[in-house]
Amino acid sequence: MRVITARAVGFVLAGVALFDGAGLLYGGDSAVQSPSWAVFRAFPGPETVGLIYLTTAVILIYALARPGELLAWVLSGGMVWYLVVAASFVASWLVTGGQVVWPALSKPLSLTVLWLLVLLAKPITPAEAPPHGQE
Repeated sequence: MRVITARAVGFVLAGVALFDGAGLLYGGDSAVQSPSWAVFRAFPGPETVGLIYLTTAVILIYALARPGELLAWVLSGGMVWYLVVAASFVASWLVTGGQVVWPALSKPLSLTVLWLLVLLAKPITPAEAPPHGQE
């Protein structure tokens, strides 16, 4: 049996946050033209949101290298951040009376669940791990 470790998923989450942050910093206002981004476009702005993504990713990479209390905090923060993004989409639709784009919620909500699963994952001790190369 192969096991995907929470650490590996954590690095994937950091990669997604880096990608999102870089896209918002590079794209600026043009990166957030859809009605779903109306709230974040108004406040705090795409560059600030991009910096939040990048900061979260960098802290997560650092914390994954040194598991401990910081890792739990950054995983909790990342989970809440993606939940806030999803909530801002819903708020944008309510405020602007614009088109509701339900698929827009799938990414932040699924990432919220992944951040939660990594946070709650039980570490595999060496005694529980199967020998290398065996399934």
